Formats: sequence, C-alpha cells, structure tokens
Amino acid sequence: MYASSKTGNLDIYTCDKDGQNRKQLTFRKSIDTSPCWSPNGYHIAFTSDRSGQPQIYVMDADGANTRRITFEGSYQDSPAWSPKGDRVAYSSLRNGKFDIWIVNPDASEPARVTANPGNNEYPTWSPDGSHIGFVSTRGGRSNIYCIRPDGKGLKQITNSGNAKMPDWSKF
Repeated sequence: MYASSKTGNLDIYTCDKDGQNRKQLTFRKSIDTSPCWSPNGYHIAFTSDRSGQPQIYVMDADGANTRRITFEGSYQDSPAWSPKGDRVAYSSLRNGKFDIWIVNPDASEPARVTANPGNNEYPTWSPDGSHIGFVSTRGGRSNIYCIRPDGKGLKQITNSGNAKMPDWSKF
C-alpha cells in the first residue's frame, strides 16, 4: 500500500508484492496519505484533508465505507493501529504543538497520551500493545521515546538528536 500523486494530488493505492495489480482506493480532490493497515487486513487508517484540515479516516481494505474518526485539532497525521486493532494512535496538532493521541476506530472520545514540551509525533505500537514509541523534540533535539498508552512510564530510548520515524520489530 502506498500514496502516489498520479493525478496531481496524493491518493492511496494497493498492489501485489511484485508491484502488479495496482488498485486506486481514494479518488477525492484532496490529499490522502499515511496509509496504515489494520492488523486483520480488513481496514486502512489514513490522513486526509478532505474536510479542510488533515484528519484521520478509516476505510475498508477495498476503499469502501470511508469514515472520519478524528474531529479535533488542526492537523492529525501518522495513524498507527494497535496490535489488537481496537485503537489508533496518531499525532495531533493542538495549541501549536503535536502530541500523541489515541482513538477507537468507531470515533469514540480520543485520549491524550503525551502532554510534554516539544513536538511528539510518529507513533508506533509495540508488538504486544503495551507501549507506544514516538519521536519527540523535548529538550530541543529529536529523539525516540516510549510510553504506555495511559501516558505513564515515559522512557527516552535514543540520545542522537536526529531520530526519525521509529518502528518496532515483531521479532
């Protein structure tokens, strides 16, 4: 799955592992990007500005039944499904700063995970769902941190100052 600008705006596509059988899933005159498969493969969470500002949406794997699941904040991005598929973590810009939030795919009330200085972005779930990794600029430099989904147990993982887009290994 990927986002591509074949027509001048970003849309979401799927294809086979060899790049064949390309199928366009979104067709709006909006930017649709950051697609993420649900663990069961039946849904895709993604970012779209079709409502005017970037928000998180979920659609069926074939592109049908698109629904918006975030409604607050001026810029939502980087959706990441929990391993059980019952929650989606994402970055939300509110009051001039990005923080990590979690929402259920049914668009229930979102819960804030980070509330610290700097921007907190690019969430990724641990394979067992017990932690969320993310990039933060707290302290003025970009490093990777992890935290429990309830916002407790913050731990700094890197000290390089130039960390980008973390991901967990399942092994």
